[in-house]
Amino acid sequence: MHRQSVLYPAGRTFIMLLIAGGLASCATTVSGRINGPEIGPDTLRDARVNVTRLDPPADSAQVDEPATVILTPDEDGTFSSNEDLPKGKYLVEALVPGYEPASQQVELSRSQKVNLMLKPLGQARAKASEVNSDPAASRGEGGAVLTLPQF
Repeated sequence: MHRQSVLYPAGRTFIMLLIAGGLASCATTVSGRINGPEIGPDTLRDARVNVTRLDPPADSAQVDEPATVILTPDEDGTFSSNEDLPKGKYLVEALVPGYEPASQQVELSRSQKVNLMLKPLGQARAKASEVNSDPAASRGEGGAVLTLPQF
């Protein structure tokens, strides 16, 4: 006597969900948001998020993959790589005019969310000028006058 297994519709649905869930967990994308004071659509107009691979690809077929993927954030600061990236170590760096770069290193073995906090350049410039506010203190060895770089 030959027994034939029968999957009921609920059983098939369960198996399809398991397969879909397993495939979804294999995705290796980077997404996140840029945050900071006075961040808005005008500030983010020329913003970029660089996703740079830090380790060499293990698979020779991935050698043609670009080392850096450049993403453009939306008006609200969110960004996402639309395609899967090869597994590995990456540096995610936000570059926004008027702000210090913000970065975070991630290990991609599955999809990752990254939130980057920006600081205005004005804060960095103010701190640097406070250090050398005394002209006598800005003299280097041999009497050379040290000046701060202009941003």
